[in-house]
Amino acid sequence: MVKFYESLSHARMWEAARATGAPLQVIRLALGAYRWPRWIGVGRALHAAISPCRGVVAGCPLATGLIKVYTVRPLTSFVLARRVPRLVFQLYIDDSQLDPIGAG
Repeated sequence: MVKFYESLSHARMWEAARATGAPLQVIRLALGAYRWPRWIGVGRALHAAISPCRGVVAGCPLATGLIKVYTVRPLTSFVLARRVPRLVFQLYIDDSQLDPIGAG
C-alpha cells in the first residue's frame, strides 16, 4: 500500500497544473516549499541534505487544492468512460470518494 499524499509526483503536478490552467505561481510556491532540503540526523551523525521530488504535506492549506488539480483529468476520464450522468468528487485531508448521483 502506498500513501497518496507521499507519492504524488511533482513533475506530474506541473503537467496537471498547466493542462488545467491552475495558477502556476501558487503551484511554484507550494512545490518549492515541499522541495526544501531536509536532513536526517541520528545522534551526532547527520546525512547530507536531500530535496524531495514527491509528495505534498497533508496539513498544508494548499494540499486539498493541489490534489484536486492533480486528479481532475484522470477522474474526468474515469467518469466519461463509464458514462455516469453525474459524479461528485469529495476530497478530504486523508481520504477521497466518488459519489454517483442520479437515476441508476
